[in-house]
Amino acid sequence: MLGFGLVWIFHRAWVQSISLDEANTFLRWVAPDGPTHWVPHSNNHVLNSLLMKLSVWLFGPTHFTIRLPALVGGVIYLASAFALSRVLIAPKIARWATFVCFAYNPFIMDYLVAARGYGLALGFLTMALYLHARTLLFDESSPNEIVPRSTLALSASAGLAVSASFTFSYAAFFLLIAHTALQTMKALRLHHGVRQLTVLWLSAGLPALAALLLFAGSALMDFPRDQLFWGTDSLLVAWRDLRDGSFLELNPYLVNPLLVRMLDFAHRHLFEALFFFAAGFLWTIAKSRTEIIACAYCRRRLIFSGSLLAVLFLTVLSHWLQFKLFQIPLPYERTAIFVLPVATAVICSALAIQLSSRLHRAVRGLGVAIISVSSLYFVGELRDSFFREWRDCAE
Repeated sequence: MLGFGLVWIFHRAWVQSISLDEANTFLRWVAPDGPTHWVPHSNNHVLNSLLMKLSVWLFGPTHFTIRLPALVGGVIYLASAFALSRVLIAPKIARWATFVCFAYNPFIMDYLVAARGYGLALGFLTMALYLHARTLLFDESSPNEIVPRSTLALSASAGLAVSASFTFSYAAFFLLIAHTALQTMKALRLHHGVRQLTVLWLSAGLPALAALLLFAGSALMDFPRDQLFWGTDSLLVAWRDLRDGSFLELNPYLVNPLLVRMLDFAHRHLFEALFFFAAGFLWTIAKSRTEIIACAYCRRRLIFSGSLLAVLFLTVLSHWLQFKLFQIPLPYERTAIFVLPVATAVICSALAIQLSSRLHRAVRGLGVAIISVSSLYFVGELRDSFFREWRDCAE
């Protein structure tokens, strides 16, 4: 599935028409002779525009070269999602469904192709998620190692994600904070002193700051207030768009009418089932505290899921406060896309927790059924003729 995903995004980049926003990006920030890629503007995703300019300078302007930086982000995203799936969950069916939910969600896959900054941002954010998971779930650092290499890489990934799309700022920042907080707690358990803690904090912060300073510093500092106009005034509207963009329509050339009816019926009840899964999961966790404390495998995955839930909550809260205090619109459509990989990681890491109670096994079975149906639906939505947001540009 990883190999086909890579082939598919390259195929789409080759055959699909250039959309309106891709054309605007190229004409305004890439094609001019001057250093226009540094201009602070909502349409200019600095790191993506810089790499587009390099790609076009090296190979000339074509559909493929204009989209090459997004494809680089797509390769990073798919590879990180594959590695994250292997780290999160062991059973092969659940692992396959987890990867497909990460990689084949059509909302995400559109932006692994389109010549915008979201592909790079998704790639680096998901790499940071993988590094966070590997550190928590399979800690290979020695007790005397002050700064695991994964912390440095995670920090750099967070900075690059923000440089590719400023709408990822809160999610990347809170993920870095969560990772650093957990690493600090570990350092305190190992009785590291103030000097070691200072080195840890600097190592967690400096790579991200260096990436931002190198690529996006001037654009961030000079970003005009009147460019913060895209979004919505309702969290419910933002959520509905994420849902509708993920479950848009099955491809009638791939899925026969009988399966279309079956999958449509199943997907209409997915979110009701997800509510029952979440309620049952929390209930069984609360009832099995003693078993979880005794099981390091379960405990680590619960901490990972909890840390990502905290990241999502703080990110949404920050955007809501920003809207209430400064009238900056809430994320909507593509600017809310960072929610999808984080939420998928939360759900799938929770499925890896296996407890002895029958109720928990039933709840876990429901969760596996949810991601399995979702993965089948996503595969059935494969398309190479249009981007959902710019469907009118398909010709």
